[in-house]
Amino acid sequence: MTVERDKAIGFSVRIELAWLEQAAALVSLGRSPEDVRASLQAIIAGARKSASERKGDSRTRTTNVISRMWIEPPDSLVDYRDRGVELLSRLPTIEHVALHWGMAMAVYPFFASVVSVVGRLLRLQGALTARDVHRRLAEEFGERPTVVRATGITMGNCVSWGLLESDARRKNYRPAGRREVGAEAAMLLLQAVLHASDVASSPLDSLLQSPALFPFGLPDLTSHDVDQAPGLRAMSLGGSEATVSLAR
Repeated sequence: MTVERDKAIGFSVRIELAWLEQAAALVSLGRSPEDVRASLQAIIAGARKSASERKGDSRTRTTNVISRMWIEPPDSLVDYRDRGVELLSRLPTIEHVALHWGMAMAVYPFFASVVSVVGRLLRLQGALTARDVHRRLAEEFGERPTVVRATGITMGNCVSWGLLESDARRKNYRPAGRREVGAEAAMLLLQAVLHASDVASSPLDSLLQSPALFPFGLPDLTSHDVDQAPGLRAMSLGGSEATVSLAR
């Protein structure tokens, strides 16, 4: 992962789950990127309430964020995207948000950083403010107005996706009910953590306990389970803890 990619914000617009679902569904049907983007822009334009939100540049920025996730991801994430699309077509709808979460983490390091900070703070204190999160992100991304704004938007997306709760003014945040996911969605989430990090491998227990996955309840997974999953490899030497890496 390059420094330039680390510092990019990218994920800084309001995204509805329905738009992500639509994009992935159209990709699964084999629609061209141009067709999917046009359909998304029409849907987004119809959903925007204010005149400023309906502007073409706002639609384009929103479409670009979704496009990088499900329509035209980075080359290194095409196989990951394809696996996500395949799972979206057959896993229960309740698990779909985990797949979108994983894709956002894998494509947008800023999103991964925000939700990692949120997860760590929730473990420590049970509730938080956007200022708490931004204060910790400033060390990585700098004291920029864009970082403040993008942090608030990202946390707002977490609320609208049902994975965080907030008060009416979105000043204070607390965890929503944990979403249980099956083994296949869990594997995609573990992959997302690795894609979002700058390390080649990680202990399995560390991945399963990643603060970035705070909204989800993952099943118990063994190194054998992980080693059978597309895109992952697990290795355990003797009695040592299993280490997980991305399959190359």
